[in-house]
Parts: sequence; structure tokens; C-alpha cells
Amino acid sequence: MAFAERTLVSRGSIQRPVYKRPRDDKTVDLVNQNVVIDNSRVVPYNAYNLAKYNCHINFEVIGSIKTMKYLHKYLVKGFDSIRVEVDAGNELNEMQRYLNCRYVSLIKAAWRLFEFKMFDRSHTVTLLPVHLPGFRDVFYDEQDDVDEVPAALDKPSKLETFFILKAESPDARDLLYGQIPEYYIWNAGVLDGTNVERPVR
Repeated sequence: MAFAERTLVSRGSIQRPVYKRPRDDKTVDLVNQNVVIDNSRVVPYNAYNLAKYNCHINFEVIGSIKTMKYLHKYLVKGFDSIRVEVDAGNELNEMQRYLNCRYVSLIKAAWRLFEFKMFDRSHTVTLLPVHLPGFRDVFYDEQDDVDEVPAALDKPSKLETFFILKAESPDARDLLYGQIPEYYIWNAGVLDGTNVERPVR
């Protein structure tokens, strides 16, 4: 560890935090061990958990998905395979000579015993903008041609598409704006509900 005048998060693939450890010339001497401790050796702690569990728990910020993948990769990658050779000194054929075994590690066994999910996918959050007529936001890329801007202005917003759908579709007349993503998807600016399963209401 080293001194740091402020807390920083390193840029890169790992994104580990570098915590504030100012060089203030304050030291603690451990006489029995002949060691001098300064701020560069201080580790972060959480006062709430220190009091709750009556022990030191070191917390680190997870700043990258790679950290989570590394932490759980052995849980989700499938079983480990080992090959065992059984030889009693007799002549054995090839099929009997090798035995494929399945190895389940301790952490994976506990994960399965507690019936935690191995894979999961949460719901999608859809942004539903609200605006007054004629005051909607229009987004376009800087590299786009200037002639394409009027086409972006002519394309209806999600809110305007919602009102068009309510006028044209009897199925959507009793739906609120926030319920539309449950039954329809926006496909190139048009609400399409043909391939979306409609739950029974």
C-alpha cells in the first residue's frame, strides 16, 4: 500500500479503489516487533459491521463486472472433470481402464444445497419519457448527416406512439402508459405487440 492524498478509483479493467492515506508523519511504534506503522498500512473498515459482528471485516468496492465473474466463475462454469486411472496390475481394456468422475467443490455443493439460482435474468427497465405536445427531446449523433435531422423530428416519441396505439388497438385502450412495456415492445419507433405474450389479467 502507498500514501494517497485522496480516494481514487483506478481506470482500467480491474478498477480497484486507492483509498485516502495522507502522509501526515504520524506513526505508531510496535516495540516488541520492531515495526513502525504509518498511514500507508491503514486498511478500510466499516464501523457499523465492526460494532455489529465485533470483529474486523475488510470491505472492497467492486468496480468491475470482472471481479464478480472471478468470484462466481466456479459456481456457474459447470462441473469439474477429472480422469482416474484404476489399475490392479491386470490387463484391462480401454473402456474399463479410465473412469470419468464428476467433482463438486465445497462451495458449489453448498450453493446447490441452499438452492440458490445458478443463472438469473431480471426484468428490463424501460424509460418512458413524458413531455408536452411539441416539446419532446430529439436525439441524433454528431456524425449524422444534417439532412437526417428532420426525419428524427418526424418520428413519434414513445408517449406519442402510446396515444396512437390506444386510438388504433382495442386491446390497449384499458392499459396505462406504465403497463405498455409488459404487453408491447417498441420496434423502430412503432409499438409492436404481435410477438409479445400477453399475461392473463
